[in-house]
Amino acid sequence: MKFNPLFVTILISLIVAGVSGLWLINNDPKTSTEKPKTNFIKAQNDGSQTVNEDDSKSINKTSLDTSLSIVDASHNNSENRIVNQFKELLKQKHFESGIQLISDHYSSLNQSELDYLKALLLSQIDQLSIAQQPLALSALLSTSELFNEAVVWQRAANIATQLENWEAALQAQLSLFQFQSDPQEIAQSLRAMLVSSNELRAKFESLGDELSIKSMYERILRITSNTPRFQLELAYSHLRLEEKFEARALLEQLVYDPELGEIAQKALDQLNQSAAVVQVKPNIPKRRINGIVVPLEAHGTSFIVNTRIERQNTRLLLDTGASITALSRELIDRLNLQPLNRQIRLNTANGSTLAELYQVERLQLGRLVLSDIVIADIDMGSTSNFQGLLGTDTLNKLRNDYDYVIDNGQKALIFKPK
Repeated sequence: MKFNPLFVTILISLIVAGVSGLWLINNDPKTSTEKPKTNFIKAQNDGSQTVNEDDSKSINKTSLDTSLSIVDASHNNSENRIVNQFKELLKQKHFESGIQLISDHYSSLNQSELDYLKALLLSQIDQLSIAQQPLALSALLSTSELFNEAVVWQRAANIATQLENWEAALQAQLSLFQFQSDPQEIAQSLRAMLVSSNELRAKFESLGDELSIKSMYERILRITSNTPRFQLELAYSHLRLEEKFEARALLEQLVYDPELGEIAQKALDQLNQSAAVVQVKPNIPKRRINGIVVPLEAHGTSFIVNTRIERQNTRLLLDTGASITALSRELIDRLNLQPLNRQIRLNTANGSTLAELYQVERLQLGRLVLSDIVIADIDMGSTSNFQGLLGTDTLNKLRNDYDYVIDNGQKALIFKPK
């Protein structure tokens, strides 16, 4: 029988390919049933079973994964227990206990968990009825100790205002103010604080408690960064307490305020008139000083005058022997004054020295404002309770319109119109 040559060729190729494939499979390390000796751990003397290294790693990894799963399950169960306990307390309106529960486990909770619990708490508070608003306010104030956030203080301020609890309202409004940056929100908060403070002031006035009024406005100003309206109210409180020096300092800052300047000036004029009357001897007829009075503070045989330089309150020693006004180097740096790249020689108690010259754009003395003042730098030391010297050069800039006198009896620098 004859074979087709093509058929024989194909058959031989298939046989060769099959044999080669079997050889490769039998010699592949991945499929070989024979394991290298280095892959075994020697049997122990106690007859323990020989274990492959790869099998050992697999067994250890499985054990570790199992342990972690147990820990995670335990942790999740712990979290679920806290959440469930917290929810149960909220259902019973035990807000204080719920907040204490969060506080006790605070360090073990992550931020997302804390946010979730806070949302639960605020949601439950929002669901309280109108009759339960006192409870809601109490819960919110307690919540703020744990979550000092704008959302909490805003709710507290709204509820306190509805309840006309003005002390809590003002507390919440001041706390909320510290989180705000939008001008409209700030203006709205200031209006709300004005309402609350007016109500509280009326309450304190009915009790004759002026000290509480002063303390309230001082607290407001510490947070609202010297808002003019509250500065004026504090000045009035100082006046009622006969604290004239403090009242004058505030009123002098307000005389150039576009809205309250006129009111502040009238109060300042009345204050200056009353101060002048006190200094007049009983047998001398009362007279009104025609001029601008700038109060002085005794300092040994000299006086200290309160000024405002570049809108910052500054205490200067009145020195009529000084030919140029000088400021401490520390104050110059803080005011960021522009140097003139010129020097002047000063004769001081410590001898002659060279001083740099600087430009002051604005210096306010009482209600008088001077501009473009050249000042020198001076070493004031660390013990001075003033920040520079007010020299005759500054006072003489007013000589075209005013004469000035230093009234030692009244402790005042008086500028009289020419």
